[in-house]
Amino acid sequence: MNETKLKEFLVSSDSVRLITTKSEDHDKTVFNILKILTKNYKKTGVHVSLNHSIEHCRTRYTNNKLDQTKLILVGCGGEMSKKGKNNFAVSDAASLTDMFLILKEIASENKCGFIVIDSLSTLLLYNDEKNVERFIHYLIQYVRRIKKKLVITSVNDERTQKIRPLICQYVDKSLEIK
Repeated sequence: MNETKLKEFLVSSDSVRLITTKSEDHDKTVFNILKILTKNYKKTGVHVSLNHSIEHCRTRYTNNKLDQTKLILVGCGGEMSKKGKNNFAVSDAASLTDMFLILKEIASENKCGFIVIDSLSTLLLYNDEKNVERFIHYLIQYVRRIKKKLVITSVNDERTQKIRPLICQYVDKSLEIK
């Protein structure tokens, strides 16, 4: 998918998006999403990376020429020492409550204009389907109430194909990049 179409999909007034990609295109798509949103929002955004370490993401931001001053990173798994002004850590991807509380803290301080969850597929590796459904539903309700944009990414695999129809009921628009 070209960047212009992705931008049109992301920047419209609707607040909640689901983007599904092939596994080999997932990282590239996430960084395109972050690039588009950081350029189009005056406020800082939040990248919840369940797939990569904080250090790895920060290196990738630099390599992809992303404005790191406009990104708050929430990472997973054993990175408590990397916490700082724009870095937050949850102990693991199974800590849905911790993840929500961190997102709520960031959003309540009005630090962000958008949140990118990377990815639904990883949430399903560490949590059962029902818990992920509840978490996503609750997060979407919260994001709508505080008037932020939420982009949920996922890899097109067996687990996400099973849950995608339900999640699509909650989002404003969904896109499958083939």
